[in-house]
Amino acid sequence: MKKINFLLAFIIAILYLIFNIFIIQHSHFDEDAYILFRYVDMLNKGFGITYYPGASPIEGATDFLWLIFIAGISKLGIDIGTSAIILNSFGVLGITYIFVDLLRKNIKDNYILLPICVLWILFFPLIAAFGGFSVLFYCFFVVYILYLIDEKHKFHLVPYFALILGLIRPDGVILEGLLVFSTLFLAEKKEYKIILNSLIICFIIGISYFVWRYQYFGNLLPLPLYVKSSENIFSNISFNLLQSLEYKQFYLYFLSFLITLFIGNKNCRRKFIILSIPFLIHYISFLISKQSQNIGFRFQAPTIIFFIYACVSILSKIKFEILSFKKATQLIVVFLIAFCGLKTINYINFYFKPSKSLTPLFAYKLSKQVLKGKETIALTEAGRLAFFQQKENPIIDLVGLNTEYTAKHELTQKYMIAQNPDVL
Repeated sequence: MKKINFLLAFIIAILYLIFNIFIIQHSHFDEDAYILFRYVDMLNKGFGITYYPGASPIEGATDFLWLIFIAGISKLGIDIGTSAIILNSFGVLGITYIFVDLLRKNIKDNYILLPICVLWILFFPLIAAFGGFSVLFYCFFVVYILYLIDEKHKFHLVPYFALILGLIRPDGVILEGLLVFSTLFLAEKKEYKIILNSLIICFIIGISYFVWRYQYFGNLLPLPLYVKSSENIFSNISFNLLQSLEYKQFYLYFLSFLITLFIGNKNCRRKFIILSIPFLIHYISFLISKQSQNIGFRFQAPTIIFFIYACVSILSKIKFEILSFKKATQLIVVFLIAFCGLKTINYINFYFKPSKSLTPLFAYKLSKQVLKGKETIALTEAGRLAFFQQKENPIIDLVGLNTEYTAKHELTQKYMIAQNPDVL
């Protein structure tokens, strides 16, 4: 049975890989994804983690482990963009396998839930994954941690995988600590010792990483976090609430979760209410910060994948009568999750239509035929223009994501005059 589960998950992952490669051949990764790709390119060429050759180390790419893994795969001779797609495909494989495995024990009673094991992938953050972000790779670790806690399987591994969350994305630190705390709350007392031992090891690793990155980059936080924290909290909340209304499907996933809690047994209800707290706090933390780069609602991807996981887990453990109100709720939840995917399908057709953008060609021609290699470039679009520009020109990011001064200070005319850029 496990071989069949893996085969199904493998097929879904391969289909994702092929489709993502296909659409990128006719369009482009997202502008902000190219920023991290630029850092990977610099690292691969021996310049370190920096934005342009000769610059001091710069932490403008926040997804540290995502950057390292892409660099590792691309060292095998695979291009950077395809390396990102491969990593997200592993995420698809892992998440799908876990969902199918949850159904495995009671598949005869709960075969109606099987479509969710495929349709989950149509959640809206898929757009961001297609665009080159770490969404599916990141969500796999979220799902695997939930699986370890839910199945009471090797609780001591939770701190290690939680640590990986924090190293993949900065916001993973929020989930990291809260999920570990939830583990201690749900585990039996006899398991506390081994969990605490794992926690101590992870704490030492985490502190060591923080000391290294501070010594290497010279900043307490990645530069994009300085930019995101510069806005007024109340204006951020207003902006984010209005933006969330554009993606109403988020509330349908939440409704599915509430319906599932209602029909689940007492123990399941208690467990998933506790597990929902880290994701609620994670959601609120983004609500008060600037979400101007929230492509595909990607910052909320962990919360959405939690809702889906909870639905599959709780419903898969209930043996329903053939005709009953509770049986009908299974169909309702499957329908709601399937319906949420319609917006994603429609948006893929819009967002990834064949591109006529000349930005990569312009950057390449500028670099090849005009620039000598020493001119200072000042820009606001810091992705494609930097990635496809192949000479060793100094680059100033006027938005601040990749330049320390503009990340921490307001951009002024005086500063621009002092920098005297050759290309603006």
